[in-house]
Amino acid sequence: MPDQWPSLRTLARLGRVSNLPTCASNVLVGGAIGALSTDSIDTSFLILAIVSALFLYFGGVALNDVMDAPIDSIDRSNRPIPEGKISRPHALWISLLSLGAGLAVAASISMASLLVAVAIVLCIGLYDVLHKRLIWSAVFMGLCRGGLYVLGASSMLWPVPGSTLLIFALAITIYVTFLTILARYEMRRPRRWHAYAGLLLPVPCLLPVYFVTETLHLWAWITGFLLILWILRASLYLFPPHRRTDQAVLGWIGALSLIDAFYLSILGQPALILIAGACFLWTLIGHRYISGT
Repeated sequence: MPDQWPSLRTLARLGRVSNLPTCASNVLVGGAIGALSTDSIDTSFLILAIVSALFLYFGGVALNDVMDAPIDSIDRSNRPIPEGKISRPHALWISLLSLGAGLAVAASISMASLLVAVAIVLCIGLYDVLHKRLIWSAVFMGLCRGGLYVLGASSMLWPVPGSTLLIFALAITIYVTFLTILARYEMRRPRRWHAYAGLLLPVPCLLPVYFVTETLHLWAWITGFLLILWILRASLYLFPPHRRTDQAVLGWIGALSLIDAFYLSILGQPALILIAGACFLWTLIGHRYISGT
């Protein structure tokens, strides 16, 4: 390992820490789904699942920068490795240590949580290796986010009965896959089809609503309305006079916690809705200081 340790700001940029709150809210949704059959949430295991998710995300993003370093030196020279703020080998060590820590924390919860975390790491690796070559590799990024729902659920109960977890995880997977495909054009001038495709992003988020048999509570209507409004607002950055794909992508990333707040309202977890809302605000504030892309 290199002798010189990078600054905290460099580490924060390497791991896109401004996006970490969205991982925490993802796990909360999974925990709420797992708690449907237990009628209670084991806070200690849920916190461990969140910690595992944060390590996995940090390590995965750092690994992405390691893999993309040669290309980033041309297209994204403001990232830590091309800037010379941290060496590529050092970033690789940090990535592997973070991923290892995520697996270790998951193992402390249960064998099921460890297996879920291993699956997430595999998806991270496949995405980082393939995403510059194959556009469909974006599905692996989507599966990482869907995997965080499963990780949260596994910290409460395993196996989780019924199809509820599958429906919610599928919805967030589709959303993030779609988002990731559009984000590929972040460094280019958006075309018209990018803009109109962005307007469709709320659609997969609403998938679980079609399977809800009970009447939606007021919180669900409020969070659902705010979610759609926010995603559409972010998508407007793709239209003239803005044409700023990067700003649209940041808005879509922030929306992840709003999606979680919406899902938690469907699942009847008012206290967790407020936490997810705080994660949304925390992400927006974080983006002002640490780039989320």
